[in-house]
Amino acid sequence: MLGVIWERPEPRPAWIDQYWIDSDKRDAFEIVITMGIADIVLKERGQIILKGSDLYGALFKKNAKEFLPSIFYRKRKKAQSVLDLTCGWARDAIRLAQHGIQVIGFEQSAIPYLFSCYAKNFYFPDLDFDLYHGSFHEHSWVYESVWPWVYLDPLFADNRPGLSKKEMELLYQEKFFFSSAPFSVSEQNHLLKDRVQDLKIETLVMKQHRHANAWFDLSGILSVTKYSRVCRFDIYYLNQLRLKEAKKI
Repeated sequence: MLGVIWERPEPRPAWIDQYWIDSDKRDAFEIVITMGIADIVLKERGQIILKGSDLYGALFKKNAKEFLPSIFYRKRKKAQSVLDLTCGWARDAIRLAQHGIQVIGFEQSAIPYLFSCYAKNFYFPDLDFDLYHGSFHEHSWVYESVWPWVYLDPLFADNRPGLSKKEMELLYQEKFFFSSAPFSVSEQNHLLKDRVQDLKIETLVMKQHRHANAWFDLSGILSVTKYSRVCRFDIYYLNQLRLKEAKKI
């Protein structure tokens, strides 16, 4: 089981000791939540390989011209809330929350989830975003609601390793090396694609690398494509349709 060392003076919070998967592959790793200059660090065989202050450092100063929040406008109205189905390290969720958008995020992997909880509680305690560990498909209320905005940022495909920085490599490790039943990236993405089919969605934002194939064949649905420096955002205006229904139009 991954070790988590709590060095701060306040009581150890409950979210630290939840959701861990027993695995001898975790033995080389430990997470230390420090006092003094408060931080969260991930160590591998005693060496620090990731710091929360580095991971979230660029977010400590809000950028009024941030590209991602500009995606979440429809008819010149900014999104009020976003359902983030693949939260990862929650950096996109934090960017959106900094611009006044409420975010509900899901993340299956324990290490990114723990870092995200720390960021929420200690770096950005005043922001409006909620995190859930596990897959969204495990919660019936997700399927019972109509979501004005849904954000989907799947893992890059197996043949795109050049796009992965250290934190993405750790996300790969968490999903595939620490899992008792590992899947390839393409298998994980296929499973995610199936699970999102039954959601009722107003607007779906799909983030991928610039040259990726479109995930969904929705030729009858109004859509817009926008580009950042390294990513493409496919925006589908579903108007409360489920994806499996939209395919039939």
